[in-house]
Amino acid sequence: MIIIVAAVVVATGGGVAWAATRPAADATTTSFATATTATLKQTVSSSGTIQPAQQQNLNFAVSGQVTGVTATVGQQVTAGQALATVNSAALAANVAEAQATVSTDQARLSSDQTAGASSAQIAADQAAVTAAQNSLTNAQNALGEATLTSPIDGTVASVNLTVGQQVSGGSTSSNGSGSGERTNYL
Repeated sequence: MIIIVAAVVVATGGGVAWAATRPAADATTTSFATATTATLKQTVSSSGTIQPAQQQNLNFAVSGQVTGVTATVGQQVTAGQALATVNSAALAANVAEAQATVSTDQARLSSDQTAGASSAQIAADQAAVTAAQNSLTNAQNALGEATLTSPIDGTVASVNLTVGQQVSGGSTSSNGSGSGERTNYL
């Protein structure tokens, strides 16, 4: 038992000696700073070719004389924005003529139905009305195509039209690009 007591005394003395001689712990210090706002400018240089995510080459679907060009190189455009127009007088006349044909054919059908015409005549009249309505739709579509519009949001990369120029339906008229994309217009 004397050995156990001696061991406890030695262990306790060693612990006290270690605690007395060990270096003090570093005191934690706290620093405060005031936040400020600043503008950071940085330039990055690179070489290579930039390819747009999307590119559109535009053209009129109808033939005619160019009457207006509103697109300019470098211009930002939105989808549906008008870029150029061709003379639409003949196209508008075609719409009026097609509408008159629809009216005439519908009147003929109505008259023949009232008069008790044969089923063959009624069928022929109905076919004429359908054909006239299709012609009217085509004429209206052509009139709408007298205005060249942007299919996407983008930047006009080139313009290959001038007022007074004669264009053929399907001929390329512009080139531009959109939203990280390149699309060429006019």
